Amino acid sequence: MPGPRRSFSPEYRVEAAHLVIDGNRRVAEVARELNLHENLLHKWVRDEGRRTAAAGAGGRPDPAGGEPLSVDERAELGYDGLTLTVMVCSYADRISFSYLTGPDVMPDIEAVVPLTERCLAELETAVGVAR
Repeated sequence: MPGPRRSFSPEYRVEAAHLVIDGNRRVAEVARELNLHENLLHKWVRDEGRRTAAAGAGGRPDPAGGEPLSVDERAELGYDGLTLTVMVCSYADRISFSYLTGPDVMPDIEAVVPLTERCLAELETAVGVAR
């Protein structure tokens, strides 16, 4: 008969997920180390990726603790409310990019892909990573 079900605090889940995300480690390795089922840790990593992506899209509060910009402040800065969200996810030796925008912001989103590839090539050259 299985033992009692364990429960984990939200903070623990985030920390465990970041051992994979930030540590460039495999889920299996971290799950073994923390005595967790791999599927559970995969879920936490996926949930944390979604949470940080949502935060990057405007859901995160100002680190200085400020309030969101008022309509007048946005107008003063020239902010029109149109955005291009770029999500980056890395896992082990892979990295992926997702772009989210509206047709009013960037009618030709496919034009971003070659620019991304060129910027990554420049970054790899700068840090000495060979393709």
